[in-house]
Amino acid sequence: MDDEQALAHLAGRIRQLREAAGIVNRTELARRARFDRSAVSKAESGKHLPALGGHRTGPVDRRRG
Repeated sequence: MDDEQALAHLAGRIRQLREAAGIVNRTELARRARFDRSAVSKAESGKHLPALGGHRTGPVDRRRG
């Protein structure tokens, strides 16, 4: 598996996990994970993975809803 294939696979897995967790959209995922919305969008579309130190907006929200 090359880097492009690995990124596409990871993007699909992020989407699957988001949906399985009942998070209906990327905006909600970004809020809960405290990532910038555009970083989540790029990661889930397979365009780019966010750097953990660069896109965080605060502590992770583990509460549901």
